[in-house]
Amino acid sequence: MIKGTKYPDLGAQALARMADSPRANREIYVISAVMIYEQNPMERAWLDPLASVLNLEAGMARELEQQIQVAANA
Repeated sequence: MIKGTKYPDLGAQALARMADSPRANREIYVISAVMIYEQNPMERAWLDPLASVLNLEAGMARELEQQIQVAANA
């Protein structure tokens, strides 16, 4: 749990443990990437370890982020 709260720690490894398929891995990454403020380097840096623990190849992570950008600009 996050100290001082009743909520569990949802770090990258905890999120990855919730995934039950490669599709779930991609969905977790997309949701996380959408929620990240891309101008904040600390938040942005969190996505790389997340992709790693979700077993996403770098190319797949980039492709998912490009799809997010296309959807955001539509």
